[in-house]
This record gives sequence, C-alpha cells and structure tokens, in this order.
Amino acid sequence: MEQLVGPAGKGRSGWTSALLELNPTRSGGSFSLELWRFWEQFQEPISLSTGTFETKARRSVCREDVRVALSGHYKLTEVPAVRLAGFCEAGLNQAFALATGLTVSGLPTWWSEDGQYFMYYAEQYQHWKVNGLRAVGGDGLAAVGPGKKRAGCGFAHSGQADGRSPAGLLQAAGWFEVDDGEWLSVTPSTFSSRAWSFRFQAEKGSTEESAALGDVRAASSGSGSAAFCGLRHSKALLLFLPPKPGSEAAQDCLIAQDGATALDDQLMKETGEPEVMTLQPPKSKL
Repeated sequence: MEQLVGPAGKGRSGWTSALLELNPTRSGGSFSLELWRFWEQFQEPISLSTGTFETKARRSVCREDVRVALSGHYKLTEVPAVRLAGFCEAGLNQAFALATGLTVSGLPTWWSEDGQYFMYYAEQYQHWKVNGLRAVGGDGLAAVGPGKKRAGCGFAHSGQADGRSPAGLLQAAGWFEVDDGEWLSVTPSTFSSRAWSFRFQAEKGSTEESAALGDVRAASSGSGSAAFCGLRHSKALLLFLPPKPGSEAAQDCLIAQDGATALDDQLMKETGEPEVMTLQPPKSKL
C-alpha cells in the first residue's frame, strides 16, 4: 500500500488536508481518499479600560467543517509527456502530460506537474497554446474554447502544428512567448517524456458537513458515486477532484466502465475550471 498526503506544492487548494491510499496492481488497483476542510473565525472583544484584546473572552463566531470519503478502483495507463525549458514565465518550464479526460475543442489537453498550467490546441491558429488557471494569472480552461472570451489566448504558443499529434510540441522552432503584451520569438528546449494517467471510479462516497454562525448551527450529509482523474510524473500525484458526493453536480460526474467518457464538463461544472490538488509521499519522521 502507498500513502500520499496533501495539499502539497505551490498550487492553492480549498481543502485543509487530504490522504490517498493506493493498493496497486499492474494496471490499476483499489484506493481510498479522505478530504477535510476546516475553517473558523474568532472574535476577541476589546477591553474598554486597557484598549487591548481580551484573549480570555475570545469566541468562535463562524465555523465550517467538511469531510469527504471516497473509495473504489482505479485504472493506470502510461501517457506521453513533454518537458519544456527556456521560457521567461517560470511556470512553463516543467513537464506537461496528456490528460485525455479534459478537452478543448474535443482534443485532449496537457497539464503541468503542479496542475497550474495547461496546453491546448487552438484550432483557429493551428498551433498549441500554453495557458494557466486563473490562480496563476491564466484564463482558465473553460474560457479558451472556440467562441469563448479568451479563445486562442495564452502565455506562449508553438509553431504551426497538427492538433492530432504531439509532434508540434517537440519542435523548438516557431515558438513565441508573450512579454508585456507583445509576442516575441523564443527557442525553448523540448524533451519527450512519459507519465501515468489515473482514472478513479469511486463506487462509495460520502460527505459530512457542519457549519455554525454564532449560535445558529446546521449539518448535512450526502452519498453517491464519483469519477475523477489524475496524472503522475514522478513521486507527486496531481488530482482533478470531483464534486462532493451527494451534491447535484456529482450526479452527472459518472464515468463509463471503459473509461472513455470525457470528464471536462462534469469536473468544471461548478467552478469553470477543474479543482486540482497535488499529493506527495509523507515526509519520513526522524
């Protein structure tokens, strides 16, 4: 059994902690994933006599506690990856792996190791574009499709290429990078690599939520199945998280048994872009 914990890396996450346990076989295995989010806001009154905060009178005024548990099986497939280097935008200088479940114009996208940047094929320009999530100043996956507000936009683009083949990503000639609003020619280093694609099917899923606002408290729970995916370049595993089990969005997030169903519409329904989280092996204790 292998354990991975998170959130890890530089990417932002809406979860406080995560624990993934993998029981691998040659082409997949079983898994369990636990997600926890806790948030609390306190109020400390100010003493009228001293003008300082009265720590002893501190009280919680708002609290949220969400726990999600998923368990089931996963399939493991080796996929191509491309490592880029030589760009001014530091986030572009990393490996990008093929993610068949997240598409633009019906074509698969490629995702960076940290899950913050992606490459997609811009049909109207006939080249590959590198963009990012809004958290890193990008346009987000949902905004770059045909007819969308930021269609064809990005931080960099390849030379003219065929979107059905990754060969254009490996050609150093023809690349451009945007700098202060202008496209400048750049000659990056490109290397062919490999990564692993995970297709998770959670047959069991549960959500437990509680919240408090002053003296008002509420709790709810839900259950259901879920489907999501992941990419692994080396030790770290990038997860594209599904909606919480039992939510309305989760009802649509079901994957065909053969793993052929695209996940892009389901995983982006609530936020407009996938919720990503990086997990890594726990640090060894001395």
